Amino acid sequence: MFDHNISLLPYAEEDDFHRMEKYMLSHGPRLADTFLQSAKICITPELEEVLINLRGFEFIRHSKYNLPEWRLKALEEQMQQNIERILG
Repeated sequence: MFDHNISLLPYAEEDDFHRMEKYMLSHGPRLADTFLQSAKICITPELEEVLINLRGFEFIRHSKYNLPEWRLKALEEQMQQNIERILG
């Protein structure tokens, strides 16, 4: 699925990660009420397998791309939560 370049939440500030549910609802998709509903609508067996393989994913830390550790951890946690919610 095309994510409109927002899957890594580039507009989310540090405080937004502490209230992610509210943030996601205010920045929702146009296809369904939430991004999770969109994913459930569009999931295929192949995409389900991809999600299963992404369980436990961690970003590789790289000095050139210097993202704050708090942001990478928050994105990893959000990603794992979303995987579990989509897979049910």
